[in-house]
Order: sequence, then structure tokens, then C-alpha cells
Amino acid sequence: MLYWQIQRDFLALFSRDDVTNGYFDPIDGLRAIANLLIIFCHLVTIFSAFIPSYPHIQWQEFLNSQAFMLAPIMTLALEIFFMLSAFLLTHKLIIQWMKDDNSHRLFLQQYPKLILKRALRFWPGILLATIIMFICGESRHINPVTHLVSVWLFFQNYVDYDHWLTTLSPLWTISLDMQAYILLPLLLYLFYSCRIQFQTKITKDKLNEDLFSINIDGIDHELKNQYKPIPLDVYKSTIVHELKAIFESMYKFPKSNQCFFVNGSFAHEDLLMNDLNVKNNSLFVLFLTKQNEYKIVRV
Repeated sequence: MLYWQIQRDFLALFSRDDVTNGYFDPIDGLRAIANLLIIFCHLVTIFSAFIPSYPHIQWQEFLNSQAFMLAPIMTLALEIFFMLSAFLLTHKLIIQWMKDDNSHRLFLQQYPKLILKRALRFWPGILLATIIMFICGESRHINPVTHLVSVWLFFQNYVDYDHWLTTLSPLWTISLDMQAYILLPLLLYLFYSCRIQFQTKITKDKLNEDLFSINIDGIDHELKNQYKPIPLDVYKSTIVHELKAIFESMYKFPKSNQCFFVNGSFAHEDLLMNDLNVKNNSLFVLFLTKQNEYKIVRV
């Protein structure tokens, strides 16, 4: 009963201990609407089974009804529900991994437990549906064993429809949900691991780069370091945009008002030091623009 959580899941429909604990009320509302649309879609399908077939007048009236016209829209609710569920699952994992690196490293060890926990939330309902089928009977005269295996092991949607049991046919969506729950975390783990490795490589490459100094100069008399160029250590991969961020933080110069020149050329904010052929002790000149006027400042 550890993984079934029937009582807790039912009570969670009406109350929450902490609404900030990873919950998204608007998304939950959309999922509820999607659930209602799915129910209405099935009700329309059930209702149509009792209508005399074409060319009976009742069938023609059904084709002109609002329920029939809204049925295609209702079928989209299933895709909406799965999309929102996938977002919540991936968001939960990413937040968990970002908060705790160990949870990401140990994910593959915990993965079987995660899948088992999910399966144990479906199996009680499947068991109930199976018992009802054996009690009430099945309208299609086929061997139920093959279909039951596909339902219980969540690959019903890969079985030919001719071998489906009518009683359990609506459970194909559970198979689809479980398959998404099996594959999506693995794909997310793969992409997240690649991202971590890429960031680690970039960090190592940057740490292995040789630092060199540049000098930044201007002619503003109001700043403390007047007449003294400011030395600054940079890497070849340092971007001019990062220099602007430094002076915005230190001197409150808006980045949009800063213009750097080096080696007689304007230094675009997206260029690297390597792109500008900057060498040790290269001189940068900072210009500040204000109200469409240029002002050379000493920093």
C-alpha cells in the first residue's frame, strides 16, 4: 500500500497541504477541463450506440446535433491532458535535479522504483475492470489472455484492434500514459546529462585558458581612477558584453550607453577578445553615450 496512496490521492483532489509545493493551479484547472471533455466525448460515443443506423431520421438528427459537432474538439482534450502531464513530470524532475545533484546522479538507480510506483497506481483499477469483465462477460469471442497481458503490461495500443476486448478497450490511454512515463524521464535524463557535461566542459576549457590583462581608459575627471587606466584580467573567450556588465555593476553605467573601442575599431558587444585580436596590455577606450551625445569618460 506504500505506492498505491489511494486515500491520499483522493483527499488531494479537495485539499493541499502546501499550494506552493510545485503545484500549478491554472494547469490543474486545464487538466480538469480536459478530463471533463474526455468524459463528454465518451458519453457522446455511448449515446450514438443507441441511435438507429443511417438512413434513420434519428441518425441524421444526431449528425446535425451540437454534440456531434463538438466531438472532434473533445478528442483534442486527450492530447492536451498528456501534454500538460508531460510538462508537470519534466518540471518536477528538473527542479529536483537542480536542487540536488545527487538526485540526478542516482536517478538510474531510482528509476525502476519510480516506474513500479506508477504501475501500482494503475493496477488496482485494471484489476477492478478485469473482475467486472469476468463477471459480466465479454461481447467479443476472442481469447482474453493475450489482451489481458497487453493491458496489464501497458502495451495495449500496439496490439491490433481486432484483438481488443470491448470491456477493456478504453484502457489503451493508460498504456499510452505509462509508456510516456517510462520513456520521457529517460530522454530527459539523457538531455540533462548532456547539458551538464557540456557546461562542465565549457567551464574546464575556460579555467584552462590563459588569463591576460587589458587596460581600460577614458578622460572623465569625476571618477576615482582618473588618469590611471584600469587593469582587468580577461580570457580569450571573454565577451565585450561581459565587460559592459562589469562597468554597469561597478559604476552604474547602463550597458546600452557603453561603447568600447580597441585597436582603432569599435568593439561590438557580441565579439570575443579573440575576435578583436586583443593581446596582453591592450588598451580599451570606453565612451559613454547620453541623450544622443558622446562623452569620453575615464574609468
